Amino acid sequence: MQDKWTGKRIKVGEVEFRFLKCCGRCPITTVNPATGEIEGDEPLATLRRIRLPEDRDPRQGIASLFGVHVTPDKDGVGVIKLGDSVMVSL
Repeated sequence: MQDKWTGKRIKVGEVEFRFLKCCGRCPITTVNPATGEIEGDEPLATLRRIRLPEDRDPRQGIASLFGVHVTPDKDGVGVIKLGDSVMVSL
């Protein structure tokens, strides 16, 4: 499995973004909100099994791929509104 975001452009509403890097899933999903304590390894164990590519960036360690970091182009000029379309292109 490989995620190929390098070189992609993302547009949300009027704002265009450029790809910076892939990011792994944080461990917050294993924390019980009532106690603040870690309770088990799910869903991270399952995500590692299905979303841990062999060609991952070594800086990510064993974090499963979950999203991408992007930054706005053109000084972030534009408006994003609820219901705007999201477009990904080369």
